[in-house]
This record gives sequence, C-alpha cells and structure tokens, in this order.
Amino acid sequence: MPLAISSKKWRQYMEEKDKEKENILKKREERKRLMTNKKEEQAKRRLEISKRKQCNKRKEAATRKMTTKKSAANSESNIKMKENRLPTIYCAGCNDELISDVEDDSLKNIGCDNCPKWFHLKCTTKKNFKYDEVAKEDFVCHYCLIHMI
Repeated sequence: MPLAISSKKWRQYMEEKDKEKENILKKREERKRLMTNKKEEQAKRRLEISKRKQCNKRKEAATRKMTTKKSAANSESNIKMKENRLPTIYCAGCNDELISDVEDDSLKNIGCDNCPKWFHLKCTTKKNFKYDEVAKEDFVCHYCLIHMI
C-alpha cells in the first residue's frame, strides 16, 4: 500500500492486487483442470483393465469349454462300454468295431501316436502298405495332421 494516497499510485496498487488475485485464480483453475484430467485418465485405465480382464475370462472360459468338449468327444466316440464292462474300441474312420485277432492286413488296427484314436489300416492313408511296415513307423492320424497345420 502506498504511503501517500494519490490516484495514480492507488490505481497501480489496486491493479497489482487484482493481477495477483487473477494469477491465484488461474493457478487454482489450472490445478483443478489437471486433477480432473488425471482422474479421467485413471478412470479410462481402470475401464481398460476391467475390459481386458473380462476378455481374458471369456477366452479362458471358451478354452475350458473346447477342452472339455474335445476330451468328452474323444472318450465317448472311440471307447464304448459293453454290458459286461469290457471296453469296445471303434475305428475313428468308419465307426466299426476294432477286432485285434484278424489275419487280413487291411482290418488290423493302428493307433495314432498323438491322440487316443484307433483305426483300421484300410481307413488310413497307409492302406496300400503292409501292416508290418506301417507298425514300425510313427503313425499320425488325419485329425492330428489337420490340427498341426
């Protein structure tokens, strides 16, 4: 505050006070704006995180369903229990019963080395080979070949 009040000095003093008040108000508004922006960014991050978690949960649930369906299909389609509780194995190619005591090479059984499926030799791509030749090699069924690609 000026020592002697003159109109010029008084106006300068009042203008400086007004500028200080304006600066203080501007700083407050800037802080509020920054805080608002920060809160909005945090809310966006939380929303993104929750969306990712939901997406991951859906993927895990879908994977669990697919795994459960595959294991149920494999176990039910290839092995069926007879009344006397002995399992009967069926060919995954033609769904006929597999018999282990046969003389004909084309009716002999061969199992996939990657999955639990069994086939008649005639139901595979190795039908033109003798059973003894095929039995010495690794055999991968067409189902596994499709899923490997």
